[in-house]
Amino acid sequence: MNGLFLLDISIFVVGAIASFLVGANNTATSLGILVSTRALTPKKSFLYTALASFLGTVINSKSLEGSVKNLIQLAKDRAEANRWWGARKQAFGAMGFVGPNYITGDGTIPRKKLPEALRRIREVGNKYGFRIANVFHAGDGNLHPLILYDERKPGERERALQAEDEILRMCVEIGGTITGEHGVGYYKKHLIGLLYTDYELNVMKKVKSVFDPLGIMNPGKIFPQ
Repeated sequence: MNGLFLLDISIFVVGAIASFLVGANNTATSLGILVSTRALTPKKSFLYTALASFLGTVINSKSLEGSVKNLIQLAKDRAEANRWWGARKQAFGAMGFVGPNYITGDGTIPRKKLPEALRRIREVGNKYGFRIANVFHAGDGNLHPLILYDERKPGERERALQAEDEILRMCVEIGGTITGEHGVGYYKKHLIGLLYTDYELNVMKKVKSVFDPLGIMNPGKIFPQ
């Protein structure tokens, strides 16, 4: 299978936890769906309807809605669900079989914007000529697009960073933010102005100076110079 979704299902939320869309086609045969259930198991009719709507929107394939039942595999027990989670945890390492290098993104978006975000991430990949693997826990809106590139090729790393920059700007544009769990750090500090005004940033700096008057705690991070 070219694509794999590992979904986290609750009564009210269909949260995509991991998707490997590297080179996936817009056809039902290119996808396999593994479903791990948490808390109370929803009625299958609700599950199928929600997944059909979600996937049909993500890959823009209405024909998928009619065949989604054949694509879904439900975990029979906790042991099987744990095996799938094991696969999710190895996703980043598995990228070594796809490309020699990758940049890990950490944007966060409103859950309802997931189909739009995936579509636009693919557009960024096409624009810069990179394959992008989406490994994420979208139940809380946190995306981790992995931009695959080859640092041995002149200019590729710089273009990969440009692609990542564009994806993060897109996250903010659709109502999200530039980080969900990994922080701002050095690389993304030039984007923090998309989220906060100069006044707000100065307030943050003053608060930090109370606890770090010498400026020795994580110097040069978070705030643009």
